[in-house]
Amino acid sequence: MAGKSSSPAFQRYPGRGLTLKSSIFPLWVKSYTHKIGEIAKDEGIEGSGAGGRAQTAQSRSAALESVHATYAEIILSAVEEQRTRLGFIKMKSEFIARPVSKTSGLKRKASGDGGPNESSVPMLPGGDSVTGLTVSFRCTKLKLVTKKLLVLQGRCVNGWINRLKPNNPALLHVAATSCRLPQDVESVETLATTSQYFLSNKSSIERFYYKGCWTEMDNRKLVVVKVRENMELNRRGDRVAQCIDVLAVQEAEDESIFPVDYDDVFHQYMLPKGTAVANPICPKSERHIVFCDWIVKTFGSCLNKGSGVLDVAGGNGLISRTLSEKYGVKCTLIDPNPRCYNKRYSKDDSRYLPPFDVIAEPLNGNGELLQSKGGPIRKTIRNCSLIIGLHPDQATEPIVELALSLRVPFAIIP
Repeated sequence: MAGKSSSPAFQRYPGRGLTLKSSIFPLWVKSYTHKIGEIAKDEGIEGSGAGGRAQTAQSRSAALESVHATYAEIILSAVEEQRTRLGFIKMKSEFIARPVSKTSGLKRKASGDGGPNESSVPMLPGGDSVTGLTVSFRCTKLKLVTKKLLVLQGRCVNGWINRLKPNNPALLHVAATSCRLPQDVESVETLATTSQYFLSNKSSIERFYYKGCWTEMDNRKLVVVKVRENMELNRRGDRVAQCIDVLAVQEAEDESIFPVDYDDVFHQYMLPKGTAVANPICPKSERHIVFCDWIVKTFGSCLNKGSGVLDVAGGNGLISRTLSEKYGVKCTLIDPNPRCYNKRYSKDDSRYLPPFDVIAEPLNGNGELLQSKGGPIRKTIRNCSLIIGLHPDQATEPIVELALSLRVPFAIIP
């Protein structure tokens, strides 16, 4: 058998800087080698004897040249396609931060000329800044890694139910290249020094000056930040939240103004006193109180006419209970699955019945099916003074249709 010769396909394009190895392109190289073997056999290149040795170098080169050219072009086109794809990923990474390590957080390319107060939050190709979720932390430890990363360890006070639930432990990473700092803060090290006085336990201040050492913090303070929606786990299994904006440091008594909306619908935030927005968003836990106050102020004394207010899809009966106990308004809850009873006791036990009537039926269409049941249900529906619904979902349209058919006012927060 003829001795092995170097394949011209690996030498024809020295300017490309390519090194093709079978470990990288195993299928192509295997097919390439097989095809060369077939042509060599057909041309009589292989084999012992005078026939094989009589082939001239010119005929041997001509027989293999077409195979070399064909398969070299296939491999080179695939390499160029791969380079194009990698180039797109590299270009995309300039706009969107990508995790480079589960423990070191995110690295982003800073934009602009720089400057201590310039925002280095990455921008998407359209010019929009990266959006985030507003959360608050009760921090227990603080650590400054070199001069570029501030790590806060603690538990979430208010967060998002499908990202970071309340009381979940987490690590908050405040990186120099990926976080918008307060206006008066020049760097992450300045923020760490400031946080040391605002957050740290005074007995552990001395340890703070040793970079990389954990410092105990005053857990009566809470930090409010915006973090990226995508959260990862480090090697220890801890949640790592990448901070993109530092909003405030607040005392424990300011907890009532923290966000308590966990459904990813409302992401606004009421700021501390002195910087409050014009129309602050009330906590979700108090929305039924605000709704009831508005109902009483808007409709007044007419609420107790007839059978009173119909609370459709009221669920646990917070609206009906507030109107009944706080304002003395007659209410009737309509819900196929009412959750206003104490589970430890029977519904027949009058001591634990809610202070309003309950119709455990669904409201469909314009309510004709429900009214067809007759008796007290029909009378209650036809004599109501107002129909309300707080997030009634599927019952939103039936509320409107029933109110129009009965010619009574209605109020809905969809």
